[in-house]
Amino acid sequence: MAALKQGVKFDEDEKKNYSTSWEISVKETERMIDYISSLPPHRVKNTLSLNDARRLIVALSRPLAEITSTIQNNIGVAEQRRREVLESTKHEQQLTNNLYIPAVDLQTTPLDYPRTVCTAGSCVKHVSVGGVEKIDYVSRCHPHCYLTGVNKNTELC
Repeated sequence: MAALKQGVKFDEDEKKNYSTSWEISVKETERMIDYISSLPPHRVKNTLSLNDARRLIVALSRPLAEITSTIQNNIGVAEQRRREVLESTKHEQQLTNNLYIPAVDLQTTPLDYPRTVCTAGSCVKHVSVGGVEKIDYVSRCHPHCYLTGVNKNTELC
């Protein structure tokens, strides 16, 4: 139809092929609509449940990554101290002092409400805790945020 509007000429065989194709498309579209209409409706609650599960997984990915990083750092510090003790020929008192292993502990404060923070480099502060670099999210965009559909990892600043 668009080609005809632009003045393109077709011979009779081409017109017949295009017409047949159009009729088949119409029949198949009607058949598809009839099939979809005959299907039982799905439970929207199931879809919402899947979306909630996905949202929770995405929200937990960053805290889990930070916890894993902290555990790996603590293992590294403990291994370093273990090697120092095994290689040490120091006096017993000095050796006892080396047995102290500093460990980085994550302390969280659960909130009774959601909070949106900015993760851009200009909006965070890097803090060294026990030789381990941690991120302090100092820019709180929405202290009590109940928005839906907010991107969890947007860096706009």
